[in-house]
Amino acid sequence: MISSYKFPHLLSMATLLLLVAVHLHSSAAVAVVPSTEANALLEWKSQLPNRSRALFSSWNDSSSTSSGFCSWKGLTCDAWQSVTGLNLSHIAINGTLQGLNFLSLPNLTTIVFINCSLSGGIPSTISNLSKLTTFDLGINSFSGGFPVFLGYITSLQYLSLSDNYFTSTIPGSIATLSNLT
Repeated sequence: MISSYKFPHLLSMATLLLLVAVHLHSSAAVAVVPSTEANALLEWKSQLPNRSRALFSSWNDSSSTSSGFCSWKGLTCDAWQSVTGLNLSHIAINGTLQGLNFLSLPNLTTIVFINCSLSGGIPSTISNLSKLTTFDLGINSFSGGFPVFLGYITSLQYLSLSDNYFTSTIPGSIATLSNLT
């Protein structure tokens, strides 16, 4: 039988363990199987024009297992081997972002594609990247309406879409992003 003296001590220990578990869960990266991320990137590469694919020679099936893909050109990974950054600036990709499955890259904090000859629209699935802090697609050929959904990525601290061909005004939702610097 548990004495009344020990019971409050056990209850407070259980509460402490619960609080620690909640804290660890809320601060941890979203668990992703590395091959899911690698496959999403390889699929996007396969949809690029042939000469653009050659620019990504380090992106290949043989290095897509385990954490090998974290050494691919332009990628940054965290301690859990999950992609947190895509920086492919000044590479003449000559393609679109439409084939890149951003839902398979939930831990992205940084997307930088400056001067990459990218065109088309910006995929709305980017709005699901709740950890995204830096988003720079400057000096490309993106067109169409300004991506309204960017105004709902509250984690954004830096946003640049300069020197593109958007046909609409910047939506008011962008002004509500309190973390932008």
